[in-house]
This record gives sequence, structure tokens and C-alpha cells, in this order.
Amino acid sequence: MYRRISCAKDAYITNKVIGGKSKVSASVGLAGSLDLFKLHDLASGSGVTDELTRLFLHFDLTTIRDLSSSGLLDTNSKSFFCKLSLKDVYGGQPVPTNFTVSVFPLSASFEEGIGKDIVYYTDVDATNWLSSSRGVLWNLEGCSSGGGATQNCDYITSSMSIASTEAKQKFTEGTEDLLVDVTSIVSATLTGELPDSGFRITYTGSIETDSNTYFVKRFASRHAYDEIKRPELIFGFDDSISDDTQNLTFDTDCNINLYNYVKGNLQNLISASSILTGSNCLKLKLVTETGGYSLTFSGSQFSLGSNSTTGTYFSTVHVSSSNTTISTRIEESGSVKFTPVWMANDSLTVFVSGSKIEMKKPTRTAAANKKKFYKVSVTGIDDSYSADQDIAARVNIFDYNDPAIKFVKKPAELAGIVLTNVFYSVREVETNRVVMPFDEDKKSTKVSSDSEGMFFVIKADSLTVGRTYAIDILTNVNGVKNIYQNASQIFRINQAGQT
Repeated sequence: MYRRISCAKDAYITNKVIGGKSKVSASVGLAGSLDLFKLHDLASGSGVTDELTRLFLHFDLTTIRDLSSSGLLDTNSKSFFCKLSLKDVYGGQPVPTNFTVSVFPLSASFEEGIGKDIVYYTDVDATNWLSSSRGVLWNLEGCSSGGGATQNCDYITSSMSIASTEAKQKFTEGTEDLLVDVTSIVSATLTGELPDSGFRITYTGSIETDSNTYFVKRFASRHAYDEIKRPELIFGFDDSISDDTQNLTFDTDCNINLYNYVKGNLQNLISASSILTGSNCLKLKLVTETGGYSLTFSGSQFSLGSNSTTGTYFSTVHVSSSNTTISTRIEESGSVKFTPVWMANDSLTVFVSGSKIEMKKPTRTAAANKKKFYKVSVTGIDDSYSADQDIAARVNIFDYNDPAIKFVKKPAELAGIVLTNVFYSVREVETNRVVMPFDEDKKSTKVSSDSEGMFFVIKADSLTVGRTYAIDILTNVNGVKNIYQNASQIFRINQAGQT
């Protein structure tokens, strides 16, 4: 799952001197940009050696909290990531080069303020250089007091599980976007180890105290006219699930899944008043066509990280092609059909006896890297979606070099191929901008599979209202990667409640 969260509030503070007066009470919370600068020794006679700005942002973490509390997300999983994204709004103005920006978690919450004047800084409101909010002063002016999570400070430099909370990014040209990993900060915030107060963004301490001027690095704020430039918190995790029912192969481990729906909702199975959860909580029996032979395997509840997934179970089966009972059948036809029977561990309760499934011999050939001619399409996509909808899609992959596929005059529905490493990407049509990438590292955009093929779900609220998108697909087969652009039809995102 790949999600984007919009910024809930942002602001920046400054002690800039204009006309001989320091603008420490200035508020620019409603400005369209977040300006990061340092002016060294330019306000002679004012008593201010370095004129600085410091940026603040806060995001509503409710979406991540809800996913975590519902068991759909384990924030301790290695696949979970969270990144802070700010877009540069270079407009031809001078920019500093070769500098580094620091991101720390804030200790105290801040008010956005209603100021807009970024020329003379005449609007007075909180937050500002003196106070974090109305009537609440910083420990040190300018949000300058750093310390541990249990200390009285303005921003947090360490906590119980994090030796250093600082996230940094080097800017070479000065016009780059900011994209820093804040996974540890967000995870600690969700557990209560860190306060949910937001982020403080500044030049690093060594830059703030050197004898140089850095003017001006400008990011878009949440009030920027161009919505796609606004700050975001990007998070994701691997929520894919694999089912090998269509690709069952002898002599290798294969997963077979079971979903228990009650009135359209997933619910855990119950046997003799006991709810079936955790590992080895049920079993799967594979029975041959004649019913004269069966194999039994342990089944478990599926989990995402350490969180169990309600009503979802799997069994990993391994059947040897040299099994004397079925080897003759395998040699004659190359496959054996089984009936899957899911039952309680006591064998007294049968939950389901499914349709026959076929297990085949592995493909063994003297030819290496046999060429594939894949046709890839994403189906089930509507013309438009409301921002509060789920976009559920299917991926169909066909190999037209497969001798089993024959063209006929009348329409034929062909069973698609299920591949292990398939990823989706979402691209904005007008700008060609990728808003959800092929995430092969954390696998947040990995395609899942079930007994009917391959699928994935996108949350429409992570896309921009009023924009149109297309879905691209990446396949990785034995290290050979291919990208299939425009695999889906184009679709549009509308306001919530408008399809």
C-alpha cells in the first residue's frame, strides 16, 4: 500500500530585520511558500548577527493510526516507511548551493497563524520567533532549545529508542525537492514515545553558525496555488498476498489461500466455539480426483508484519513429483488434479471443499531465457472515482508465445499468467509525473494474487482531485524487467461523494 497525507498546518518564523526593526512577532502561516534563509551580518547596528528562518509542519496521522489499530499495518515491519516531501518552488531568484537541511521532531505544538506578508513581515500572530502559539513562548527564542524526549525543550534530538532523531538532506544545486526518511520519528510518535507535534526544518547547526549567507531556499506551503506542490507525508508498506493456485508446481513450495467472508466482510473461522487465529490453526487436505489418495498440510492465519489479518488463511504445500502414488499420473499427463478441503485440526469440521486445482510438473528445458511475449492489461478501472473510494483493479498477463494459447474466431476468455514480481505505478497523464512509483525495495506497490489471478487496490484519497491518471505495470522475471505503460484506461479523481 502506498499512501500520501496532506499537510494539516505549516508556518515559518524569522528574526529578520527590516528598517532597523527585528520582525520577531511576524506570522506568515498563510503564505504560499516556506522560505528557508540565513543572512549573516547584514543588519548592522541592529544587534542581530544572523537573520534566520525555521520551518514547521504538522500532519494528521489518523490514517496511519487507524491502519495500525485495525491490524492492517505493523509499523515495526521492515517494509514500513514514511517520508517527508517538500517541493521546491524556484522562480528564478538566487538560491544557495551546497548546503544541508536538518529535520527534527517538535516538542511543542504550534499554531499556523494568519499572516501572509513575506516582504515586510508586518502581520503579527502566532506562531512567531518568540512564541509557538498564543500565550506560549518557546523555551529559547526561535525554537532554539533542543533536548531529549523527556526534557523541557523546543525540538527533540533523541528519545528512548532513537539515538539521534535528526534526518538530513544535502542540496547540491539548491533547487532540489526535499525528501527525507522520517520512519523512526513517525513510528515513535505512534507509540507515544515522541509527542505528535510535527517537524522543525532548518539549516544544520554548523551552517546556522558559520559566517556565510544562504538566501533563499523556497518550498511550497500547504497554501500554494498548485496543489501538487504542497507538502506531503508519504508512507507505505508491503500488504501484498501471494496465492499460487494458478501456478501450482510439484517439487516447490506453493501457497494456497482461503478467505472467510460473512455477509461480505472478512471474519475469522470458528470451530467448536474457538476462533481460529495464529499459526497452525487449521489444516488443508489435497484429495486426488479419484479420492484414493490425499495429502494434509498445516494452515495458518495470514499476517502483515506481526499483525494477523482477519478471515485470511494460507497453507504452504510441497508435493514431490516422485511420490509413488501419483508419479505415474504425472508422467502420463504432466499434472494431477486435487480437491482442496479446508478443515479444523480435529478433522471434525469441514469449512470448505473447493473446486479442483491442478498441479503441474516444473518446466525443465535445455533452452535458457526463453523469450516471452507478454500482453499486459489492467482491468476493472472506471472512468472516474470519488476521492473517498477504493480503486480495485485486476492485472491480466498473457504470453502469446505460449503454445497453449490458440487464436479462434469466437471470443475466448483466457486464464492469465500469475507472476511473482509484478508492481504497479500511477502516473498523472497531463504532466507525466509519477505519483506512485514501482517500489521494488519496500514493495508497497507490489501486485497481489489470488485463485483468480492478480490484483491490487489504490486509495483514491492519495491522488489529486481534478487530475487524470493512468496505471503502468512492471514485471521482473529472472532479473529481466519490462515496463508496460498505459496498461489501464485513463481515469479521473473527483471530489469526495462525486463519482
